[in-house]
Amino acid sequence: MIKQIIIKFDTEGRSQWSYALYGALMEQLPPETSVLFHQRGIMPVSQFYLKDEWTISLFGKNICPAKEALLKLKFCSLDKYGVNMQVTDIKEQPTVTERELIDRYMAKLSPRREVTMRFLTPTAFKSNGVYVNIPSVRLVIQSLMLKWQEFADEYSLTDPEVLEHLTSHTAIKRYSLSSASYQLKGVRIPAFTGSMTFSVKGPEQLARLMNLLMSFGGYSGVGIKTALGMGGCEVIL
Repeated sequence: MIKQIIIKFDTEGRSQWSYALYGALMEQLPPETSVLFHQRGIMPVSQFYLKDEWTISLFGKNICPAKEALLKLKFCSLDKYGVNMQVTDIKEQPTVTERELIDRYMAKLSPRREVTMRFLTPTAFKSNGVYVNIPSVRLVIQSLMLKWQEFADEYSLTDPEVLEHLTSHTAIKRYSLSSASYQLKGVRIPAFTGSMTFSVKGPEQLARLMNLLMSFGGYSGVGIKTALGMGGCEVIL
């Protein structure tokens, strides 16, 4: 399941505050839950801070402790930045399951041949050990497939041919990107922000699958370090 929570604070800040907020969240969790989070290959949380809103998406079967901690949050102290932020509003979005996403995008809704993804916080990829701050169709789709596979229990996307089919039938129709960076532990990661519109050709089911992955990206984020505030996305279908 997926649970998204949006917390509004009385303080506007930078996207880099997400890392400190992640640390604050971990401190609120029972020790066994925090350990479980860090045992996963891909973190079962994606979060980012934009202006005065903290958006957190939780994934899987063990999200209740994190959800309860977030819903009880009243304030958050970020010692590194010397700020004490008061919570002014909390929105708990409806829970979404894997089956609901599959039914919605693979069966019920008509597939959209154009999908726009807005990269709200600095986004980057890593390939062959090197940071990549220029997106491509393959990098975006590959990232979404990896994140989906970590989340999904019944709809597997491990076949390499799926990536090849999606990549070969998808093109970038238009884009508006700017270079950016994200600082973590003294390292400044080269990144980008902006938007890209993807055009999908080929069989209807291929377009449906792209819709599914892109919509999931609105929860999971795209690229590296989405648990630490990078790759926050908004998807327009």
